[in-house]
Amino acid sequence: MIATQRIARAGLTLILSGSLWGLAPLESQGVQLRDGTVYFDHVPRLGKVASTISQTHSPNAIYYFHIDLPAHAGESLKTLEIEQREGVDSISFNLRRTRAYLGRRRGPEISVQATATPNSDQVTVTFPDPISPGQTVILALKPYWNPSTDGIYLFGVKAIPDGPQGHPQFLGYGRLHFYNRHFPFGWGHW
Repeated sequence: MIATQRIARAGLTLILSGSLWGLAPLESQGVQLRDGTVYFDHVPRLGKVASTISQTHSPNAIYYFHIDLPAHAGESLKTLEIEQREGVDSISFNLRRTRAYLGRRRGPEISVQATATPNSDQVTVTFPDPISPGQTVILALKPYWNPSTDGIYLFGVKAIPDGPQGHPQFLGYGRLHFYNRHFPFGWGHW
């Protein structure tokens, strides 16, 4: 048993030292189950979520979702699912105006395909050329209008790895707060 452990350690040491010297680089691989379902090894991180305009009923806002894909994610990012989970009004998006950028807002634009799920508040954004690990992608969604009702609106964000059976993994909630543009004069006066 001890000899087996020594051989295993020696093999691991050779692999690691080879990768340090550039001989045999180690890659993080995603997790794949027997049925073919693929998961990220390390889940992407939902960063800043912001709107360019926080006033209710504004037609010119853009909602930005920052997604950081770790270098050791193990798989490329193929799809993002954004679903409104909280808020009085249902927000509709002009999917033809959906954009995505690498690294930062107004960085290199990357190709996207955006679709809406019927009878739900979910938008699915697919990257024809999946995003490689170690990259940051900024997704820009354009609503037709900001909601008419002020308050907090939450958007659940899921990431799906590349592969025929990529499994959606929940990244967290993006929070946007909209304010009544007539406050305090539009209501609240007795």
